[in-house]
Amino acid sequence: MPQDSPGLKSQYAERLAADLATNQTEQEQFTSQIAVLQAELSALQVDHEMLLSMQQALGAPPSAAPTVTDGNTEAPVPSDTPPGTTGAEPATIPAARQPRKTRKRADTKKKAPAPTTPRAGARSTSSGQPTLRELAGDHLTEQTEPRSVAEITSTLQKTHPERTLSPTLVRNALENLVSRAQAERTKQGGSVYYSATTSQYAPETPAPVPAQA
Repeated sequence: MPQDSPGLKSQYAERLAADLATNQTEQEQFTSQIAVLQAELSALQVDHEMLLSMQQALGAPPSAAPTVTDGNTEAPVPSDTPPGTTGAEPATIPAARQPRKTRKRADTKKKAPAPTTPRAGARSTSSGQPTLRELAGDHLTEQTEPRSVAEITSTLQKTHPERTLSPTLVRNALENLVSRAQAERTKQGGSVYYSATTSQYAPETPAPVPAQA
């Protein structure tokens, strides 16, 4: 282990000397404060003895030492109260309030009934305008052969210029019709074509009533 250099030792010595001087100064300050307090205490004790002697010379009863009271002191016991009982009724400590159970507020709004699957040619009654799926379904029912997404998009853009239509939106609407069995998807080479299902709009015929015997 290398030895400390002379310069480092001198720095340590100076710091230790400064700390010792500070410690000595603080001791002297506390010693002087203790001496002052001790002198004041002695003077108070002398005054106390003198006051007691004057009180005894006057024949006055010694005054009781003042007691520090707080709000928790018991009420005085009345003279007609039987021994061993207090005049004040015991305070009833209320039970801790139990936290109210949180109740889930019932939804006052009635849930809208699940929308029934509309036919592709039906018109939306909520907004007054047909949905894109309905427009695509109507267009397919008017065609006699399968149509591509580009052809359907071009036709709908011409017939409904007020609406913003894109091939992606039209394709999604057509796939929705396919998932609902309201349209058919066929492939010819590398292209995909859509057509309306043949039984989609066939009127429902009532079941035949069996002839009575």
